[in-house]
Amino acid sequence: MNKNAKKQNLVLIFLYLIFVSACFSPDKPSQSETASPVNEENFEVPDTNINLAQPLAISNEPKDVALCEKINRTIEESEFANARWGVIAIGLKDGRVVCEKDGRKLFNPASIQKILTSIVALDRLGAAFRWQTKILSGKEIENGILDGDVILYGQGAPDFDEIGLENLANQLQAKGLKQVKGGVVGDESYFKGDDIGDGWTWNDLQWHYGAEAGALTFRENQADVFMKDGKPVSSTDYLQVQSELEPKQAGKTEAYGIKRGLADNQVYIWGNGEKASGQLAVHNSALWAAKNLKTLLEQKGIEVEGEAKSVDWKSKDRL
Repeated sequence: MNKNAKKQNLVLIFLYLIFVSACFSPDKPSQSETASPVNEENFEVPDTNINLAQPLAISNEPKDVALCEKINRTIEESEFANARWGVIAIGLKDGRVVCEKDGRKLFNPASIQKILTSIVALDRLGAAFRWQTKILSGKEIENGILDGDVILYGQGAPDFDEIGLENLANQLQAKGLKQVKGGVVGDESYFKGDDIGDGWTWNDLQWHYGAEAGALTFRENQADVFMKDGKPVSSTDYLQVQSELEPKQAGKTEAYGIKRGLADNQVYIWGNGEKASGQLAVHNSALWAAKNLKTLLEQKGIEVEGEAKSVDWKSKDRL
């Protein structure tokens, strides 16, 4: 088995959700179809016959034994053979243990929910589903002028970035837009609820793996801090870096700290050395996206009189 095939066998499921940039439209987002209706008859949730009061017995059925041997062989022959694996597969309909490998040992929690969510999304939405990130407005373009705001409306695309913004800006330019009397609004009201998960540790929120969730994600809601010409800088001016980092000193241990505010994008760096770096989460990515779209429009010669701002599901002026 070659290396690529081994990796493929280790992967349970990947769901790639691709945004589709829509054309400029004054219509409300609810008027747009994003997926075909789901056939509920094809979505079966089997009743479980697992009896937790009884000890789980490993199946000795030939097909189960063969499958479990294949799983173990795939693990043992992979580049991850030295990692600690815990596997348990149980049939919901009859409660039999199809395969078990250290299933009774304790492990640190992992992102199992992502796998289940991907499976359900693929089943419910279908492989042809595409996210949509739209440009909307309450007014029409007349003689090159839009007498209102340009609204960047997100619907959950996880991979929306500069390429998507460029696409949308080009479409506006192609429609003859020359001047925006209003501003640029990043609207993330499509999702309701908190933008951080229940129980998340507060001091994880500044790091890339603790990035806020939102309907208008931009550049995966993260940015880098790194050293340039002996000073820490950020990959985007949306993060404001304030540094008290001292040069590396002979005989002194190199150590530094990075802190981003919980409700802002002010980054503080202190300590000593020449290697201060990190991947940070970005607060309020909807505003970040709106600011970038405003800059793009102006670079294309489109005048924007107003400022960039963001709204969410709690805002009175949301769509």
